[in-house]
Amino acid sequence: MPEDGALAPALPRPAGRRAAWGLLPLLLAPVLVWRCWDAPFSRYDDAQVFHDPLLQPGASWAGLWGAHPQQFFYYPLTMLGWRVDREVLAPLLEPLAGEHAWPAAIRLHSLLLHVLGGLFVWLALRRLRAGAALAAFAAAGFVLHPTACESVCWAIERKNVLAGTLGFLALWLYVRAACPRGHALAALAFLAALLAKASALGLFAVAAAWELLGRPSLGAGEAEPGAGAPARAWPRALARLAPWAALSACFAWLGYRLQAAAILPPPGGSVFTAILTDHHVLRRYIENFLWPAGASAFYGIDPIRSLGDAHFWLDAAFVYGFAAATILFSRPADRRAAAFGWLWFAGAMAPTLNLVGITFVMQDRYAYLGAPGFWLALGLAARGLFARWAARGGASPLPSREGAEGGPKAKPSLQAPLALAAVAVFALFWAWASLQRGGLFAETGLLFADAAAKEPRSAYANLFLVGDLRAEAERLYLAGEKDAAAARLARCRVHLERGVAAPDFERYLAQPEARLQLARLYLDAGRAEEAAAQARAALAPSFDLPVSEAERREAATLQGRAALRLGRPDEALAQFNRALQLSPDDAESHLGAAKALLSLRDFFAARQAPEQAAEMRRQALEALRRVPKDAWSVEEARELLRHEGE
Repeated sequence: MPEDGALAPALPRPAGRRAAWGLLPLLLAPVLVWRCWDAPFSRYDDAQVFHDPLLQPGASWAGLWGAHPQQFFYYPLTMLGWRVDREVLAPLLEPLAGEHAWPAAIRLHSLLLHVLGGLFVWLALRRLRAGAALAAFAAAGFVLHPTACESVCWAIERKNVLAGTLGFLALWLYVRAACPRGHALAALAFLAALLAKASALGLFAVAAAWELLGRPSLGAGEAEPGAGAPARAWPRALARLAPWAALSACFAWLGYRLQAAAILPPPGGSVFTAILTDHHVLRRYIENFLWPAGASAFYGIDPIRSLGDAHFWLDAAFVYGFAAATILFSRPADRRAAAFGWLWFAGAMAPTLNLVGITFVMQDRYAYLGAPGFWLALGLAARGLFARWAARGGASPLPSREGAEGGPKAKPSLQAPLALAAVAVFALFWAWASLQRGGLFAETGLLFADAAAKEPRSAYANLFLVGDLRAEAERLYLAGEKDAAAARLARCRVHLERGVAAPDFERYLAQPEARLQLARLYLDAGRAEEAAAQARAALAPSFDLPVSEAERREAATLQGRAALRLGRPDEALAQFNRALQLSPDDAESHLGAAKALLSLRDFFAARQAPEQAAEMRRQALEALRRVPKDAWSVEEARELLRHEGE
């Protein structure tokens, strides 16, 4: 956005009081959690926070610093924060939040960290001589934009907020450091950010970009002190960056070691296709920043597999064209700073782009660390456009000051009030949008339904919604509302079908579970062929993802049931026997085997083969007697025994 001071080297920096007004938009930050602060943990949080063994009362505090026994990540400072929230803050909130005091403590603590991160962004930009409005615009965009709701409102994403707060502290210390001690403090803050979440290593790219561009200032276009002549500057720059580079290398290696089992192939299958696809991802991030109505908990991204795909060229034209426009619209003295903003945006997101295959191709939280760079570049472009308008007589481009010869004052400047007013308008709009989006995090069913409506081609959006629909269907069934429960299950089938057909289903880590759920619903709907196909596909997930023994048993049982429906008892018996080899006490498989054997008995009896028919009946009765007495199917087994005269 346009801002007031530092338009020429001769002018002073904006007054501290005026600049401090730029912090007022941060006071709107509570709107992010206003409608969800006391909500329960989401289903997504349960396993990774609520049931985490290291976060339970009485667990060892020292254990928080070791390798996690169940997770692929190493974020001990985040774990420490969750534990403090549970044992220190939650008891204080119990009178207000009751049984949800722990998630309430996490959200309120995350909100405070988020605002503190915005303050460090503001301080870093002010240290780089940004004017009042420019610093306020970038900080407000980071703190108040609806895409920040995912990081602040979702308990599991505390790691993102904490890494951002510590990382932006590190950047502020880095740009203001004037001696080795200052750079050592910056490196320690960067280490703390990495201990909160390893993806903070993207901030190393931000510091390196600032050095690469000659330490640009946001004031009058001059370089920051310490830049020096290029030949002499590089050794000093490398020395300043060396601790950050070493820490980044260590945590990149550690992250790879811990996550090796969870790393997937890049979208499209190669690094090249990942680069092509990332152009679309960057376009979506920019669009969401500009107009947040499309923000979603999950995104359905089609991989781009070749240069012949027109989508790549459209995406590339949008991304590079928009970035080039913001740089060209900036004042000539600001163009290096605008380029720095874009390098901040892309560099901070580098660890979560798709050169290394990760589960989600795109998430709002991945843009969290890069958001200030985007708003910085956009603000510099707006400042340049405003300066051009002012130069044509729209407003005085200079601040009011006494004439050099003691004459009358110059025409009062409108630039500062208009710039700060524009920041206020944007801040109010973002706050309103965040109030709406934050409310979705009060209930995971709402959040996932919103995602499935906005991103119908996202496997995760559809399949996460299925979990909530199934839970609701079970609750309604137990309450005696069977028609309503059936309607929920019908919706489950629709979203399961969309999920398994989505382009990112191959990246869904629970593929067998999703296909088996769909197979059961197909069987209940009388669609036996489709049920059998889904059960077979459950045994061959993408990327050789593991299939548990229980899932193999269920796949065999479902194929057996489908074969019975299709009049193929011999095939059904083979499948039920396969299931019983995996789980000898499985009631459903014993009952299914008995039904298959009785069908074979009828088959042999019809063909005048009494000995084979008698043998099939004997085996069927034996299978029925093996149904466990506490199984749900025991009554059906007893009915079949009575029908056979036993």
